[in-house]
Amino acid sequence: MQSSFIENLHEIDERPHRFSRIFDADIYDSKEDLSRLFESDSDPEQQNKTLSVGTNNNVIVNKGKDINIYTLNSNINGTKTNSLLYRGCISTPNDVQKILPHDNSILIIDKINPQAVSAIDLQTGKISQKWDLNLDVKDCFSGTKNIGNETKYDPTIIGLNSNTIFKLDTRMKDSVVDKNTYKTDTKFKTGMATKTGDMAICSENGELRLYSFSQGIPKRAKNLLKGHNDKLVGMDITGNKKYAICTYKTYILFYQVQSAYTQTLRKEDKDRVPKKLCLKPEHVPYINEEISFTTAKFSTDENEEFIVASTGHFVISWNLCDVLSDNLYNYSIKKCNDKVVADEFGFNCSDKIVVALKDDVKMVDKNKLKNVDNVVKKRCEESSVHSSYVYDNEQ
Repeated sequence: MQSSFIENLHEIDERPHRFSRIFDADIYDSKEDLSRLFESDSDPEQQNKTLSVGTNNNVIVNKGKDINIYTLNSNINGTKTNSLLYRGCISTPNDVQKILPHDNSILIIDKINPQAVSAIDLQTGKISQKWDLNLDVKDCFSGTKNIGNETKYDPTIIGLNSNTIFKLDTRMKDSVVDKNTYKTDTKFKTGMATKTGDMAICSENGELRLYSFSQGIPKRAKNLLKGHNDKLVGMDITGNKKYAICTYKTYILFYQVQSAYTQTLRKEDKDRVPKKLCLKPEHVPYINEEISFTTAKFSTDENEEFIVASTGHFVISWNLCDVLSDNLYNYSIKKCNDKVVADEFGFNCSDKIVVALKDDVKMVDKNKLKNVDNVVKKRCEESSVHSSYVYDNEQ
């Protein structure tokens, strides 16, 4: 009997490996030895690039040509816990451009051949199916979004390139079952589907197109919300069709779009200014590094009530109730020990955040994120006490 690709689970903190380095500086003779230990980390190609969380609790992290598999586990040996477990690594011949969890497989697009989508079986680590599309693919996403207890995968995949939307049915040998190509270059960048199959697709300049579900690819968007001419980082939508967020380098735009998938909006509704999520100016000195947001994500619990993003070493979370009440600066924050590459909530979970650092993957308890005003106030008080102590001792 052929052994499974994934055999034994190990708690990530108990198993030192190249993705979670554990060392004691005392065992190294010099700083040069320590620098040599991390010499490979300076190579951007050997650092974590992307993060994806599947409905079956698989966590997929792309690192160059390696695809690393982890599992979120809530029960070990009968003990309730929230552990991140390392399962194994799949090596690919080329650097990966896109990874999409899909049932017990992952779908990948590599940078060398962006005209094909390959399915890799997570049990064998081998390609189980491949679709040659005869068109470049920038992004792909599931035909429906799972939230709450919905864990069944949609067999249809929606793909994008600069001016084409197409549908792939993974049950069929034929590659593209339907497509729509725009005559003008719409510069599509990324997209997402709701739980009922409506679609939101964003262009590089932030133009947001909302499409009503149909059996084929819609020929035109139900609504087009203008972009802000800044370079888009990424986007996300809620499965319940109520909200969308578009991430830019220094801010995140929050849209209320509940009826925009199925009804043509009035001009004044299309022109309505979205809410802007950004860091409070007084908090920027506390961050003390360039602001550069990763793609913001909604939680996928039943209520989809939280948003998470990151900048530099910091994980940041907003409560949807605060955003809707215009308390846009009422966010929580946590500093990590390395730069955050990507983060998102565990599936059907609003209290655990999976964080991919440059060379590590961690689970962060959202309840341990702190209110920034309180953190800044505490630091100011500590600084004031220190300054007073120095002044008194100089007298």
